[in-house]
Amino acid sequence: MFSTWARGRRWLGYAGLTLLAVAGQLVFNEAVATIIRSQGKPWTILTPQYDFSPIWTPTYLFLSGQAVPHWYGIGISNAWPPPHEVLLAPFGLLPYQAAHVASMLATAALMVFTVGLWSRDAAARPAPGAARIAWPFLLCAPLFAVVWIDQLQAALGLAALSLAIWAQRRQKWWLVGIAASVGMIRVLNAIPVLCILLYGGWRKPRQLGIALGAAAAFMAPLLFISYLWDHTFITDYVAGITAYPFNGTPKAVTQSIGPWGLGVIMAIGCGAALWLVRKDAGRPLDPGRAALAMGLTVPLAPLGGLYPAIFTLPALIRLGRRSGFSAVPWIGAVGPWVLILVLSPWLLGPDPGLILTFVGFIDYGLLLLAYPLLRIPPEEASPSTVDRADGYQEPLRQAG
Repeated sequence: MFSTWARGRRWLGYAGLTLLAVAGQLVFNEAVATIIRSQGKPWTILTPQYDFSPIWTPTYLFLSGQAVPHWYGIGISNAWPPPHEVLLAPFGLLPYQAAHVASMLATAALMVFTVGLWSRDAAARPAPGAARIAWPFLLCAPLFAVVWIDQLQAALGLAALSLAIWAQRRQKWWLVGIAASVGMIRVLNAIPVLCILLYGGWRKPRQLGIALGAAAAFMAPLLFISYLWDHTFITDYVAGITAYPFNGTPKAVTQSIGPWGLGVIMAIGCGAALWLVRKDAGRPLDPGRAALAMGLTVPLAPLGGLYPAIFTLPALIRLGRRSGFSAVPWIGAVGPWVLILVLSPWLLGPDPGLILTFVGFIDYGLLLLAYPLLRIPPEEASPSTVDRADGYQEPLRQAG
């Protein structure tokens, strides 16, 4: 009887969270629509954005035999690596509407994959109570945001980097190399993660060689096609990065100390990531600390908004698996939506731009929520527990 009541109460919570998420997303959409309509563009509350279009447009024109007016070059704000644009070129075989729907579905699928991957145990099976942890995150604001704006690039980067960490823990170094190379589509998020992966392979030249060889074999044809597409793609890519409209922390440091600012914050990010996994040299990375290292890349995101916070989800999932932190998934899912609804009088006003900027600080709030991972013992040093539906906490022999 108690188990049935607990299960029913949990699903009632999921239903309530769904309604909250829909209401919050509609408020957020209307604020965005107000800004875009003020620019003279037709936009409704149900018009999704298409952040994948900078990749789809040139590939569609190229594959359909039309002249490509821009790809990379001076003044063109394109920061996506050319080999990864080639990797995603099959979307260019589809017309606009079909490609938009397909890329949104792919973004959603990658996010479900990522949440499920971090919810699994060391045996690559769903851990007891994993659904209880995963469901709130599937309804959280960052996940809704990345799907609604169709930021397939961010979802692919997160999924690939997550897979690389998963593979490193299982000594599948060929998969580490391939996944890490795909994860480089989000260069600023990827570099600190690559540092901890290399640290996990310390004094293992054979394993690192396998990873590097697999990455080279996977990327070689993409680089070759990039060269055929644009013989000067390296210098054009650098020009595209230079013209990219950085925001947030990258913008602040570049305006303060110049172009070297990106290198400074990247060095800080890599140093912090390595410090987190300092005890894991040459061994499987602790999943909680590795996930937190990924979360610390949020301040490195080139643009603001809610979607960069998807890089905090792995850390929050791992924390939610630990004994005494079962409320974390609900806090991480409910909190941002409640804040958006509290701000709705301003978001629904005639000039919501400034408030939308402040909403981006939710990303840092979610990162701060993962702070206990710094204080509690690593997962394998202190067995985790997850709560079952009947209230019993079942220990995990080895969390992965």
